[in-house]
Amino acid sequence: MSSLSVSLPVVNGGCGAATSAVTYTEVISPSKIGARSIRWTPQHVGPVDGILEVHDRKEVRRYAVGELDPAFGIDGRAFRLVKAGGEELYHTFIANSQDAHCDCAGFTYRGACCHVEAMRAVLANGWLEDPRADPRADEWPADAERPF
Repeated sequence: MSSLSVSLPVVNGGCGAATSAVTYTEVISPSKIGARSIRWTPQHVGPVDGILEVHDRKEVRRYAVGELDPAFGIDGRAFRLVKAGGEELYHTFIANSQDAHCDCAGFTYRGACCHVEAMRAVLANGWLEDPRADPRADEWPADAERPF
């Protein structure tokens, strides 16, 4: 049995250190256990694009989030969420406001989960740039020789 170990960076301080990290917070739709909110802190360290915290009445869950490249021809965005401690790993895919998927037990049984709900909120708020939206990606430098 393999083990995945992830250290989540300390943000917004720690040992009195000053930091300029930006953190976004939003209340998302209520769940059966009460109000739920998320906190997103962009990180851009290696494969990690940010730290996601999901807060509800019972607990706070922290994940390191990295964007994955979805299969060629599939329109949507895919993410790897590694829970603090590295014991749990989830893959979430957001196609649009209605279509999504997560490989967690909650989504398997209910067709909905906090991972999809939280990543939809991150995307809807523009907190994580779409790497496919780079306007320069389709530009060809005017002075460059074209290969064909």
